[in-house]
Formats: sequence, C-alpha cells, structure tokens
Amino acid sequence: MSSPNPFPISNRREASERMTHKRDISLKKTRSVGNNTRVSTGLDLLDDITYGGFLPGKSYLVSGMPGTGKSILALQFLMASLAENRNSTYICVNEKPDDLVATANSLGWSIEPAISEGKLQFLDMSPFFSRFAVKGTNKSEARQNEVNIRKVMVELVKYVRENSTECLVIDSINSLLPGHEEPTASAAARELVLSLEEHLGCTCLLTFDLWEVNGQNHVHPIESYTAGVIRLGITRTADRYDRMLMLKKMRATPVDPAVHKFMIRHIEGISAARPNRTASDIADDNGSQGESQTRTSIPPQKDMFVRS
Repeated sequence: MSSPNPFPISNRREASERMTHKRDISLKKTRSVGNNTRVSTGLDLLDDITYGGFLPGKSYLVSGMPGTGKSILALQFLMASLAENRNSTYICVNEKPDDLVATANSLGWSIEPAISEGKLQFLDMSPFFSRFAVKGTNKSEARQNEVNIRKVMVELVKYVRENSTECLVIDSINSLLPGHEEPTASAAARELVLSLEEHLGCTCLLTFDLWEVNGQNHVHPIESYTAGVIRLGITRTADRYDRMLMLKKMRATPVDPAVHKFMIRHIEGISAARPNRTASDIADDNGSQGESQTRTSIPPQKDMFVRS
C-alpha cells in the first residue's frame, strides 16, 4: 500500500476555489479534564457532556441502522480533527470516497483543501475488506478469521505511520467481524480493538451497521471493548419521525444516560434540537405541536433505544 494519497482529486485547485464561498465548520478546540486531554468529537452536544470529547489513542463505536447518520458523524469528527491540526484518514468500506466528498459538499463543508494539502486522506479499502468474517465453529475457520484481521492491521499500521495519522475513521467494521451470534465474535472484537489501540496510536472512530432481527437490534461484543459507544437511530413520535442519539457508554467520563434529539443541518451538521431531553419529553413536545409531518413513504419504526 503506497503512502501517497490513495484518493486523488483532479483539478484540485479549481475544486478548492469553488469551495471558498463555503464557510468552514466552526468546531471547538481540544479541552482537558484533570490530566486527560480530550479530542473533540465534532459535535457540540457530545463535547459538552463528555468534558471535551474522546480520549486520545482510544477507539469509539458509533452504531445504528442504515440512514441514521453514522457517516456524517464520522465526517464531522474528522472536520474537528482538521480544525485541531491533526492528520486524518477516512477508511471507506461501505461507500466510495467520491460519495463521501459529495456528502461533505452537500453540507457546506470545505474538505478539498485539506485533501490537497495531504491533511485528510480517503482510502478505499472495500476490495480489501471483502467479507473477512467466516461462518462456522471449527478451529481452522476461527484461525482464518484471526489471520485476516491481523493482515488488515499490518496494512493499517503501515499506512497510519507513513501518513502520521492522528485521527482515523473505519466506516464500517462489519466486514471485519463475525456476526454477534458466532462463537468467535467476542475474541475477534477484542483482538481488533486491542490491536487498534496498541499499534496505531491514533484516536479511532468505528462505525457499525445494526440490522433488526425478529424486531430486535442485537448487541455485538465489540461494544464491550471500545472506550465508548454512540447509538444513532430514528424513532416515531406522534405523527413524525425524529433522529435520536444515545451515549450508551463512555469510559473515564462521568456521564448520565440520556437520549438526545438531533437534526442534520447545513454547515452545522449533526446538532442538538433539544439537548438533554428524554425520549418521553420529546414525544410530549411533538404531541403538543400543531405542525404535522406525516411521512407515508417511511414505514413505522420501533424505538431503537429500548431494545439492545
């Protein structure tokens, strides 16, 4: 794997000039609590309740069903890292780099200059990540799964060191892990997280796609090993659908469990609509509003936060 930017953009100067009219997203700088320096999550609502964000060098998980905003949150995290002058890398597995750049542009985020300067790298690893998880229970299959994870880590370590990456996104890690029901799931998850934290030396944000099975979202063992878990979802309240965020877990951080309603806005990205509101409070507020936003094209969805 070569060290140059694996995602070249043609006519970068023209692209940068086209973006000059867009305002760079304004994000908070690194803060600290006690002896712990924090790395901004990119979301004011998370930075406020986590005393500044993530612990450097740790791995964090953002999970949710498709369409809940995981990739936008990941982009926003890297925008914050760029604002703090950190070299950043986005490992693409589910989407192509072009699509992610288009998503950033649609939100008014100017990322082409950072790509041109080599501060932000997009690496398309979808061919390399092609379904590493192996179904089955015998030892040879388990060993094959372990070897594949190690092979990925060898390539990642080399790439991160060559590019001095400080903040890393892997979107998503589903292809690296066995399903939650597999006997090797816990061991594989533990090996992945420990390898990331011991060998990469950068702050990692991992996305994980949830799928509803028999009306339930099942917890994967990966949640036990990451330093924090952020759950995104869409829930139906009264006659509308709301985007919701729950901070399920955050090690070394005194946080109270709460569900936060959020919106995705131009320039701001993911931002709180009503911070520190519970799901029942939001339902009451929505029920008292005269505005009707029925969306018949979207099938009713169960509350993603009551089952896990």
